[in-house]
Amino acid sequence: MQFYMAATYHLVSHPPMRLKFHNLFLVVLPISLGLTLSSCTSPTQPEHRIIELQAQAWHEVNNDEAVAILYTQQQAGNPQQLNQLIQQKLNTAFAIAKKYPSVKISSGQQNTSPIYNQRQRITGWTTHAEIILKSTDLKSVSELLGILQDQLMLQSLKFQVSTQQRKQVENQLITEVSKIFQQRATIAQQAWHSSNYELVRFKILSNTQSTQPIIYQSAMGDAAATASAPAPMQAGQSQIIVEATGSVQLK
Repeated sequence: MQFYMAATYHLVSHPPMRLKFHNLFLVVLPISLGLTLSSCTSPTQPEHRIIELQAQAWHEVNNDEAVAILYTQQQAGNPQQLNQLIQQKLNTAFAIAKKYPSVKISSGQQNTSPIYNQRQRITGWTTHAEIILKSTDLKSVSELLGILQDQLMLQSLKFQVSTQQRKQVENQLITEVSKIFQQRATIAQQAWHSSNYELVRFKILSNTQSTQPIIYQSAMGDAAATASAPAPMQAGQSQIIVEATGSVQLK
């Protein structure tokens, strides 16, 4: 009796377990197939039609800023004495320049080197010291250079576009070069029979080219010979250039 009950329990309980196993297998199989098919399917890659373009705009502007470098060169038997001579010259120049508040004055390079005799022994010292004048007040710069010729020598004089004027002109040119770039993109779009275009990359660069050469001391000899004579001012012009490069994708 006990054996029959055990056998009956075994026969009744075993089939449901087998059915559950088959049901689980049938449910999981379609999901696995679906994932496999999805991973094998690759989307169609869009066709890229990218065209590289460039544009340029420029303006001629008057140089409105002068930069002058003046120097003194002194010799002495010892560095301490030499330093006193140099500082005396520079202090006098700075004191004179303060009378022209529109002119910015600053110290430039200063180099000291020994003087050797034929036996390669140091017999003295020499120093080359510079000051720099910078201003958009060209008249004041000219007058100040004429006065400082009594104390210093003119090393170079150049004219350039001031930072303020350059930024103003560059802002205008950025608008112009952007319009030119867009016009060329539209021309390319129409030539390739495209319905539209999209900007991919756009880069703007600026450059300034001066047409005024730097005036050096040798070219200022006649002016320097006359004490306190105003230095000649021929500022000239510069060309401010803004370039744009980039690429567009035709649709």
